[in-house]
Amino acid sequence: MSIDDERDRDSDESRNIRPERQAEIFAALADPLRVRFVRELADNGECSGKTLASRLGISLALLSHHSKILVASGLVRKRKAGQTTY
Repeated sequence: MSIDDERDRDSDESRNIRPERQAEIFAALADPLRVRFVRELADNGECSGKTLASRLGISLALLSHHSKILVASGLVRKRKAGQTTY
């Protein structure tokens, strides 16, 4: 497969997403902090909320606010183990 073939496939896949769904995704990523949030998870995998807040240099309250938006959009998932949220 060439790079062009890969680009065509990616382009076809993005066209299969409903415009309403694309708008939800774009809205969730409209804040630079949420983009950093998603990148951090993509680069480093699952981590606790406390760890993620520390890496992003924000409070847990602010992390909670942004995580609710990203979870509602379906871009990230969260789980709880005891008192810790991942």
